[in-house]
Amino acid sequence: MAEEIRVRSGEHASFSRLVITFAEPTEWSFGRDATGYEFQAARADVTLDLSAIFTRIPRNRIKDVSALGSNGFRIEMDCACHSESFEISPGKVVIDIKDGTEGETAPQLAVKTAQAADVRPQELANLAGLGGLAVRQPLPVLGAEMAVEEPMKPSNSEDTPVASSEAEFRSILVQELGRAAMQGLVEADIDIANNAQAAGEEPPTAPAPISAKPPRPPQAPGIRIETVVDRDLPDISALQTAQGSSCHPDAFFDLTAWRGTGSPAELIVRFRNGLIGEFDRIDHAQLDGLIQTYLALGFGLEVLTLLEEFPRDGAKYQVAKAMAHIVDHDLPPVGNALAGHLACDSDVALWAVLAREQLPRGEFVNTVAVGAAFSALPIDMRRHLADPLAERFLAVGNTEVVARIHAAVDRAPGPHGPHVDLMKARVDLAEGRTDAASANLESIVSADVPVSPEALALLLEQRNARGEPASAHELGNAEALAFEYGGTEIGARLLRDWTISNAFSGRFSAAFAQMAVAPDAQKQGLAEALWDPLTRLSDDSTFLGHALYLHRSGLATGISPEGRLALADRLNNLGFADEASQILGPVSVDETDDMRLVRAQIAIAQKDAQLAMRHVAGLTGTKAAAVRGNAQATLGNLEQAISAYRNGDIDDKASAAAWQTGDWAVVEQIGTDLQKRFVQFQANTQVTVDRVFVAGTVPNLAELGDLASDAEQARKLLKKMLSTPAGG
Repeated sequence: MAEEIRVRSGEHASFSRLVITFAEPTEWSFGRDATGYEFQAARADVTLDLSAIFTRIPRNRIKDVSALGSNGFRIEMDCACHSESFEISPGKVVIDIKDGTEGETAPQLAVKTAQAADVRPQELANLAGLGGLAVRQPLPVLGAEMAVEEPMKPSNSEDTPVASSEAEFRSILVQELGRAAMQGLVEADIDIANNAQAAGEEPPTAPAPISAKPPRPPQAPGIRIETVVDRDLPDISALQTAQGSSCHPDAFFDLTAWRGTGSPAELIVRFRNGLIGEFDRIDHAQLDGLIQTYLALGFGLEVLTLLEEFPRDGAKYQVAKAMAHIVDHDLPPVGNALAGHLACDSDVALWAVLAREQLPRGEFVNTVAVGAAFSALPIDMRRHLADPLAERFLAVGNTEVVARIHAAVDRAPGPHGPHVDLMKARVDLAEGRTDAASANLESIVSADVPVSPEALALLLEQRNARGEPASAHELGNAEALAFEYGGTEIGARLLRDWTISNAFSGRFSAAFAQMAVAPDAQKQGLAEALWDPLTRLSDDSTFLGHALYLHRSGLATGISPEGRLALADRLNNLGFADEASQILGPVSVDETDDMRLVRAQIAIAQKDAQLAMRHVAGLTGTKAAAVRGNAQATLGNLEQAISAYRNGDIDDKASAAAWQTGDWAVVEQIGTDLQKRFVQFQANTQVTVDRVFVAGTVPNLAELGDLASDAEQARKLLKKMLSTPAGG
């Protein structure tokens, strides 16, 4: 039965996210072409459910998502964006569509035919004497440049030996099956000792336990044999860093033991009293105890001061310095003693994560060791470090680790505090549960706790990302907190969020007044954030005032192409063609169709019909046809205008041009009801005139009465036509 997987979505300030969670590690591919991206899972037994994607995100970045069979989909774009795709854990795939075109990682989609292996899989099994062995068929390659997590070496790689005989193929397969047996994945139903003795060899000794990924034997061209242990176990010793040096021992990080018994004051006094002995000699055991006590209590500055007063060499003191920065919610200096320890299978992995401002993509992080070390911390230190630790993993989309961090704090006795609620809200946001996150954030804001300013900033940012208005209470609270925390990072963040939220709430005067007094370094970013609500939500008068300010201040030219296009289009529609043209700037060679159409419409408004025709050359659709018809009408070529309008099914414009030229046949076909009645009346009146005023015939009174009646009807009809708006 096919596994059904719902593709989840989430909206963020600068990107839209899709998440696909497979029940097991799954190979997949992701690539791009001129108009979008394609995702394909390399399994036929899965069905991707796309139905809920647009319940959580708008269509301002991702225009549409359509199925490609049951196990793939295509993303259509409607923005100047780039993508980033990665796995946050085996089987959990994240696709981010981010603002801006810089940083694209998806390869171009192309068709590449995989070269046939020298020997087919079943033949390889037969060579090894394992005719019934099921060998996984190779997957098709979806794209010449498709990046994978662990790329296979090409068959002509210089460091890949070539199997030259059947015996060598058999040897490779037997070695690989032996590795799988050592990893506990298969049972070998053979008597190794008896077979060895029969061959005149010594029975092999039992292999030593495997502590890390065992070395891979050479593989032949066209063959890749891999077990789940190969795939999921890091290619690094549990006792070594990525650089090959030893991992720091757990004794360097045993905060629970260091916390000891007694009050903090008693612990500090106990070690300080014996710190300096006879002849002013330092008691190093007392020094170590005082350093450890300070770290266990979260007194980082005291540790740094102590080691500055009593300098010591050695790895544990360098580690203590790095930890001192971390417990004070600071970053240790670059090149600190925790660098390079992310993959260690010990407590140092936790502190190595906290020593990084951002986790590196593509580098293994031992999340199991991180989680175990965090759970072993004293509860007060868990609560103290939960937020910064969660932030590291949220930044790379690893919500599973964040959930474990939350659980390690939440299960402890006593109130877990607002920090944990904030962390849970962040997880909900990252996984697309925006309603639950918003409710949680609103509760934290109302509680008026130390993390309330950050919760309010997150709440406003999510409302802004979804284009939702903020409440008057939220806006007032944000303004007050921004003033209270002025000069700090959270204060500046709240002020920016408040400014943008004002625009989405229809308070454009307040938003643009704040932008006008903002530091120059912040104005361009605010202009980028405000153009969308300004073009979509403001009335004409409000729009004109603020759009012209953006133009005259020079900020409009620094806005993204999407924003400049929206501003220029609406300005042109309001009669400001010159300003619209200046905002768009010089023509570039890679402009979108929408950009070309707006340029053409501006050219029509500026009475440059020839330029308008050049802008829409090669374009199809109703808008392009309207531009061509308008251009021909501007040039006085009404017959060509009628033809262009009719090609685009723009009947109102075609009938208006036909009315001007007196092409009554066209008017009778596609004109308005009044126009059609007038044409029919005119035809009937002509018949009467032709009949009455026949040469040499004198009309009688009845016929003259009919003509007078027709004239009165014509007058009324013309009067009605003149009083009806165009197109009515």
